Amino acid sequence: MTTPNITADASFAGGPNEQAAKTRALRMLLFLAIFSMVMFFAGLTSAYVVLMKGEYWVNIRIPQAFYISTIIILVSSLTMHLALRSSREGNNARTRTMLIVTLALGLAFTGAQYSGWQQLIGTGNYVSGSIENLQGTYGEDFTVFFKGKELIMENGKYYFPDDHSRAEALNERVMSKSNTASSFIYALSGLHLAHLAGGLIFLIFLVVKSFLKPIAGVGNLGVRQGATYWHFLDILWVYLFLFLLFIH
Repeated sequence: MTTPNITADASFAGGPNEQAAKTRALRMLLFLAIFSMVMFFAGLTSAYVVLMKGEYWVNIRIPQAFYISTIIILVSSLTMHLALRSSREGNNARTRTMLIVTLALGLAFTGAQYSGWQQLIGTGNYVSGSIENLQGTYGEDFTVFFKGKELIMENGKYYFPDDHSRAEALNERVMSKSNTASSFIYALSGLHLAHLAGGLIFLIFLVVKSFLKPIAGVGNLGVRQGATYWHFLDILWVYLFLFLLFIH
């Protein structure tokens, strides 16, 4: 009697083919998530531009802390790249070190964003507030526009730019209007930070995992996924920062 020759199937046994398919699936899911985030923030910034053309809009000076946070997140992109390179070289210890540095920079970025929000509050720019709340020097800290035209402020009163005789003060009409620009700054920076929180959690997971088993070399899929997501968050914040700096 002949014994059947049973050969283990590579895909059934979790061989290279199955691993490659799993990698492709995870990469595809990540890129789909990134695409959805791109569309989401594109929609928000588009709405921002449309609302700017409305009746009253406040041009707010970007908090100094946002400049600092931008530098921090750019540096974190470099350290994340170094972590990825170390993982490709199979150096688990260096990979872990660079991930920890990236995590620390991510937390520093979070702190800088919070400081930026505090600076906004200090100038009367709240999550939900009105033009009446604004504080600071007009023309430097904030400027009010009506249908794209900058209003003139003299002695605490607003005037249309073509009202040369200053015959009609607009305070009763202006002061009660919502400061939509401020709300959008909180929304854009806050939603970005919420997505970054997911990246921070994943970094913590990778660091803990690196103590249990190697995440470098052939096991660096998590590092590659994390690096892609982190670089995307960096690019997204730079886009939002430049948008608020120049379009706002």
